[in-house]
Formats: sequence, C-alpha cells, structure tokens
Amino acid sequence: VPAQLLSALGTTLLDRALDVRQSAVHAVKTLARLRPSLFNGNGVNLPSQIIANLATACQDKRNTLLQNAAQRSMMHVVAACGWGTPDKVPRGAALPTEASIYCADFLRRSAKRIAAMDSEAEDSDTEAA
Repeated sequence: VPAQLLSALGTTLLDRALDVRQSAVHAVKTLARLRPSLFNGNGVNLPSQIIANLATACQDKRNTLLQNAAQRSMMHVVAACGWGTPDKVPRGAALPTEASIYCADFLRRSAKRIAAMDSEAEDSDTEAA
C-alpha cells in the first residue's frame, strides 16, 4: 500500500462530508482486518495520523452511526497493532499523546464490549437498507 494512500486515508477521516468520513472509517477497518501487517511494529508502519484521526472520529458524538463504526474500526486497529492491554500502547514520538491516551482508555473501557458485539459481516458498519 503506497504511503501517499495511507496519508490520504488519514486525512479523509476528518473530511467535512459524512459519507467520506464513513467510507474512510470502513477502509481503515478493512485494512486492519485484511492487512494487519500494516499496523504491526507499534503502529510505526502505519502513519500515526490515521490512528490519531480515528481516535478523533471515535470521540465525535455528532453522528452515532459514524462514532460506532469508528469504535469498531479502532477495535480492529488496536488488535492489529498488538496492543492487547493499555500499557502496550506506545507513547511519545510513535503516537501523538492524545491518541495514545485515547487508545489506552479505549482498551481499558470499551474494546471488550465492542468486540463482543462486533459482526464479522463486511457491511457491519453501514446502515441497514
């Protein structure tokens, strides 16, 4: 996966258009599930911008559907990164402080609950028809 594509994906997570953000969140989830090697090495292989912007999307309460999709994507990202516990989340230069705090808190409070409810269906984070 080209670095420019990953950078663009990180940027689209904060796009003004809801549909663009939702597509970007779904793309991150798909990458985490199908290409976990992109997330290995404490997230170093993946631009930290993606993880930081995904953390921002997880905290955005303006759209519940998007927030829930972002949280499910975050669950797959932290699993792909190998961050099974809050103390494994990198701090410092590897990940922005706000993102590392959110990821650790996410693992502490939400990851197990979301994992229990997550569907393996490919369209599990899209609206029902």
